[in-house]
Amino acid sequence: MTNPKVVRGLVAMQAICMIVLTVVIITQVMPLGIKVESGADPNQTGSGDPEPPAEGGYPAGTVIATVGEEPITLADLHQQLTMQYGQDVLRTMMVRHAIRMESEESGLEVTGEELERELQQLAAGYESKEDFYLAMEEQLGLSKEDVHRDLQYKLLLEKIAIRDIPVSDRAVEEYLEDNQDQYEPRTRVRLSWIVTESRRLAEQAIDEAAAGADFATLAANYSIDEFTADQGGDMGMIEMDDPFVEPQVLEAVADLAPGDLAGPLKVDAGYAVIRLAERRVNIQPDQRTIREMVRKQLALSVAKPLPQVEDELLLKYDASLFPLKP
Repeated sequence: MTNPKVVRGLVAMQAICMIVLTVVIITQVMPLGIKVESGADPNQTGSGDPEPPAEGGYPAGTVIATVGEEPITLADLHQQLTMQYGQDVLRTMMVRHAIRMESEESGLEVTGEELERELQQLAAGYESKEDFYLAMEEQLGLSKEDVHRDLQYKLLLEKIAIRDIPVSDRAVEEYLEDNQDQYEPRTRVRLSWIVTESRRLAEQAIDEAAAGADFATLAANYSIDEFTADQGGDMGMIEMDDPFVEPQVLEAVADLAPGDLAGPLKVDAGYAVIRLAERRVNIQPDQRTIREMVRKQLALSVAKPLPQVEDELLLKYDASLFPLKP
């Protein structure tokens, strides 16, 4: 029931945030310094002197985990992370430096309005922006500030890529004429349902709900839908044109008020009782903002691929790698 555009946006977000995720892994594990209960302190060198402090104040030989008798040190973790992510993370850091330098030279910046617009698009598949930030924190270890910073770099790179690409007003109007439905207000609903094997059981559930029984309890008692029964029948927020929801369900709730019930409805799994918990209408931006979005989209469609733009920025600013000597 997730919007495919949102899925693509989140996949892009994961790629953009890889550098932050790697740093989070390091900083979350570095401070552990687990003590090993086996004789001498494994975090001391053979000479009896402690190793020089690594980043964060912990020696590179600090034991952060054990498996049986075998210790895993901070140096082991650092080496593995460097092997797996080092080149990608280093490139990301270099690209960000180049983007910043180019933006300062060209006078490009991301406005608060542009950042907010991008955030709204990414958070469209969540119940609220706060839920989006919470998901980024739990799934990727990214704070709100991390998300904002990554989006700013992404938006700046796009500005650099399209700054010399003209898009006529006529091209914008033609696109809008052909894609009017993309910019109409969209309605989402939060639904709960009870799915039963027979119409009689569905009618019985409706009667009990009408008599004041708790819908969530009824779902736990009656529903055969294994995905929602234990969640009080909650189906989550759904677009009113969601292709993965049976059309008769969406038709039944089209005119309901929050708290109303519909059913019994014949569905693939049996008979359903539907409860509308909430209805939200996503108001689209004003016409000026919509035209700006279309102009940017059309420009990006003919611009150089963003990785190529990154390579050109690195070349322009004489980016160089210095291999570490063994």
